[in-house]
Amino acid sequence: MIEDGSFSPRRILIFCQDIPPSWGHPTAGGGVRCWGLTKGLESRGHRVLVSVPRPNVVNVSGAPAEALELSHHPGELLPVVRDVDPDVVLTVQWPLAAMLDGLSVPLAIDLYGPLLLESLYFSSVHWESLVARKMRALYLGDFYLCGSQRQLAYFLPWLLQAGVQLDSSPVHVAPLTMPPPSSAPVRCPSGEPHFVAAGIFWPWQNPSAALLALLDALDEVGMGKLTIVGGPHPQWKQGFFPGRAPEWPEELLSHPRVIRRDLMPWEELADLLSTAHFGVDLSLPNVERFLAAPTRVYHYLWSGLPVLLSNYLELAPVVIAAGAGWAVDPTDGIQVRDAVHRAIRMLENWETMSGNTSGLVSDWESEPQPLYDFCNNPRGRERSPSLEQRLVGELVKVYKGLGNAEAELEHLHKDVRDRDTWLLEANERCQGAEARLRGALEDIGVLSDRLVGAQERLAKVRNSVPYRIYRAMQVLISGPDEVQQRTGDRRKRRRSFASWFLLLRLTAVGMHQLLIQGVRKWKSVMAQRVKARASTS
Repeated sequence: MIEDGSFSPRRILIFCQDIPPSWGHPTAGGGVRCWGLTKGLESRGHRVLVSVPRPNVVNVSGAPAEALELSHHPGELLPVVRDVDPDVVLTVQWPLAAMLDGLSVPLAIDLYGPLLLESLYFSSVHWESLVARKMRALYLGDFYLCGSQRQLAYFLPWLLQAGVQLDSSPVHVAPLTMPPPSSAPVRCPSGEPHFVAAGIFWPWQNPSAALLALLDALDEVGMGKLTIVGGPHPQWKQGFFPGRAPEWPEELLSHPRVIRRDLMPWEELADLLSTAHFGVDLSLPNVERFLAAPTRVYHYLWSGLPVLLSNYLELAPVVIAAGAGWAVDPTDGIQVRDAVHRAIRMLENWETMSGNTSGLVSDWESEPQPLYDFCNNPRGRERSPSLEQRLVGELVKVYKGLGNAEAELEHLHKDVRDRDTWLLEANERCQGAEARLRGALEDIGVLSDRLVGAQERLAKVRNSVPYRIYRAMQVLISGPDEVQQRTGDRRKRRRSFASWFLLLRLTAVGMHQLLIQGVRKWKSVMAQRVKARASTS
């Protein structure tokens, strides 16, 4: 900044996919947008250089020599940046910004139109790849423009996901700008009512039904004509795109009131519009059209043409409020025909309606002011991590946690394997112990049986006569108390030799008596058997 408050001129490099209208060839909306931004910055004293893809320069005759020197190979923008050494880089649309990773100067991105939605109408488009590129491009930007309030609402979530802090106001709405209006009054063209529908035939646009309804209205009044100017993209050609443009019905192209023209350079189209009464933009509604700020409508209004446009466009209420045209439902043929009838009846006041269009398009010397302020004092924004970077960071944490969990799990697996080995060995030991226990139980059973037998024999002995005699002799010799079982030490029991001798004598006497009784009993039994045998014989 200079001390008197003015700003020093800056060297600004603009990357654009389309050629500017000033080259004398047909172009697309991106080229018109780039042209307006270039001229506006130049009107502020800045040095502006425009770089377009080299194939677009080589294939266009009459391109300036500087254009070839500044052109870039597709996907290789940084070499041009190094050669130009700009103070600011501006890209028209975000795909070019995605190729500027490592840029050392502030980057402005013009988000003129929902490009990602347009890709939905092309086949074989890798949506995930486009989303990733868009997020990367928005993250790299320092300043952003968009074409309308609706587009601002569409791009804000993308910018927030890219880590852009919106409280610093790096995002601004900048509608399409045109050259400063001519001071000469616009006169109503002579001749019958003339409607013009001009523009590139994109796959997502199909105005055929509405144009047929317009022609029906012209047939009803018996006058009027419709000039259709259009075709595929002038540089890329339709074959470049995987999608196809809408098919134009034969009844439309062969209608006697239709004049079919190919795309034409800016100046030639301006001359054509100067002979027309009304501009037409009546494409069928879709999500891309809802967000669009159509270049053709701005061109109609800049040329002083009242417009007949779709009622879903953001420009529709603005045009109606200004008294500069009519907004209808393009799917309703009755509304289209009624609007055409009203337009024809208003031809007497055409110059008044044409004058109402003058304030609807900004000239490039006054707008977009936020871009001019940024280029006067370019600065990079303070970057915050994007949603993608935050997600990657979280994924890294998750992967690290998974790695630790895997290591811990492996440790647990090893511990389980060790425990399984120990359990197998313990199981084998338990099986051996069970076998030994079963053998011991069997031994105990045998001993138990022996014990029962011994107890039975002991009981028989105790019940026998000799044992009772023995016990009686003990009582007679030692007395009852001495015969009882003692728990003390048996070594204290003493018996005299006489007592033992007496005991032996008594035992011998008892045994003799038992022997005598046994012999007697045997004789008695034998006698009984002899008698029994004698009686039986």
